[in-house]
Amino acid sequence: MKITTELVNHLAELSRLEFNEEETKNFKTEFAQTLAQMETLGKVDTSKVVLKQKSLNAETELKDDVAQKGLDRKDAILDAPETMGSSIAVPKMVD
Repeated sequence: MKITTELVNHLAELSRLEFNEEETKNFKTEFAQTLAQMETLGKVDTSKVVLKQKSLNAETELKDDVAQKGLDRKDAILDAPETMGSSIAVPKMVD
């Protein structure tokens, strides 16, 4: 897969990140290296590997369900991409 500046900009937009020109260049290089490593892992013969259902015999530690104070409305919408009044605006899904 060819990593282009347009692809990096698209990924940054989806992730709500902002890259300057140098960061975009670095990301392109690092992302290409990561994809190359994934392709190498895809070539490893795993046909004789025995899958295990459980890696540990650990017991699940249960914790008490204790109510805690949540965020107030103002703090909850601070990082929302779009707001409408004091609510988070979401795309309309059904007509």
